[in-house]
Amino acid sequence: MRVAVIGGGVVGCMTSYYLHQKGYQVTLFEKEADVAEHASLANASTLHFSYIMSLGSPYLLKNMHKVLLRQSEAMQIKNYFDMSFWAWALRLLPYCRKSAYETAQNTLIELAQKSKTLFAGIRECENIDFDFKDNGKLALYDNQCTFEWVQKYVDRLKKFDVPADVLTQEQAFEKEPALNGSKKSFVGGVYYPDDAFGDCQKLCRGLTAKMKKSKTFTLKTNTPVKDIVTEGEEAKAVLTKEGLEEFDQIAVCTGAYMDDVLKSVGINECLYPIKGYVMTFDRDKSFTYPAHNITDDGTATVMLPLGKRFKVSSFVHFNGYDTTFKDDIIRKITRNLHNIFPDMPVKNVNLANDFRPYAPSGVPIVKQTKYKNVFVNLGHGRYGWTLSAVTGHNVANLMSDKAA
Repeated sequence: MRVAVIGGGVVGCMTSYYLHQKGYQVTLFEKEADVAEHASLANASTLHFSYIMSLGSPYLLKNMHKVLLRQSEAMQIKNYFDMSFWAWALRLLPYCRKSAYETAQNTLIELAQKSKTLFAGIRECENIDFDFKDNGKLALYDNQCTFEWVQKYVDRLKKFDVPADVLTQEQAFEKEPALNGSKKSFVGGVYYPDDAFGDCQKLCRGLTAKMKKSKTFTLKTNTPVKDIVTEGEEAKAVLTKEGLEEFDQIAVCTGAYMDDVLKSVGINECLYPIKGYVMTFDRDKSFTYPAHNITDDGTATVMLPLGKRFKVSSFVHFNGYDTTFKDDIIRKITRNLHNIFPDMPVKNVNLANDFRPYAPSGVPIVKQTKYKNVFVNLGHGRYGWTLSAVTGHNVANLMSDKAA
């Protein structure tokens, strides 16, 4: 059985991995020079096995005016004339209702817990070094209303037997002593012991390198798929610069760049590219860095040690496909970092930004399309790294079941 996987981000790599495990002959198409070059590089590196909160919620609805009026530093609309954003936002609103939010939120928690188990299996079986660390996440809150909302989320986690500890600021700083120099004060924090972090790009490249040793896996980089050729209810081939190549099944895992492929065959999933920014820099031996993943909820800033470097990611911006990384963003990220760790040296900086493909429900779209041998694995939002294992596993099972 010959299968094409379109898109070499973490979702495409995981989909390829689980299809390859099932004995399929897999060809992974990636338009860049290597896998994991976009959102799989420009992400926070966090594996949100418990801190996995749905974007659409009653709390967002209550505070929507702050986003609309740019009163929120963490989440901002940068282009009010982007009609695709407003179309997506209208689709998001129904998921802010309590019943829809609870359904989506429960689904995300269940998926994250399954993904945790699958990641453990990958680490055990593949023995790939990707700077993995599983000492939990410490989220800090500077707003009392937000802190009270998060405590309701913690109560929800308990129903799934997922641990989370509500802390005072003093307890949080005791948990992570590197916070004691913080210039910013907080109303409290939550420690999520199940959460972890690791280098997404390293794992993707490690997995594809191992699969390339097999005769049943082919990685085609610098090879964008231009079209999916269909006949009746089935897809017959994919079109690239090399011409037509026939496959029995196709999985589309193109992240925020789905339009190039799916719209050519009349499939239109409502996703929006939410922009995030990442700054990494060398660690200085003379400075004591935090051991944990630290998140400042008020500025949506995530800070963590990743191998020999330190990584800071920040902001949720609605700005279409604008790829600029302006100087004021760099200054704001650095300011947010130094509000928490005032003396942390920032040297040899690398900058990246990319787009998280958000489905209105917040839940990834894993399904068969109107073509019986074409499947999608899309819409993971900021949880692509976290949920890549479970959705890759699920779509591989779905494809296997349909083939049978």
